[in-house]
Amino acid sequence: LDPNDDYPDFALAVAEKVARYPDARGIVLCDSGVGVTVIANKVAGIQACLLTTSAEAVKARQDDKIGRASCRERV
Repeated sequence: LDPNDDYPDFALAVAEKVARYPDARGIVLCDSGVGVTVIANKVAGIQACLLTTSAEAVKARQDDKIGRASCRERV
């Protein structure tokens, strides 16, 4: 990851596209995953969450209809 990139811009673009297309999915990354999750959840119709395991991703999609996932770069 490039520390000079402005991750909120990328997170916003992904969230807006997912909000516009009902079958779309999106994944974005940042250092902690928190910032991009906060940005995405500001977009109407988006329910984003921070995921750390594949099991969490499956449950989030099945139970909560999460269409956008945020992942942290550092584990």
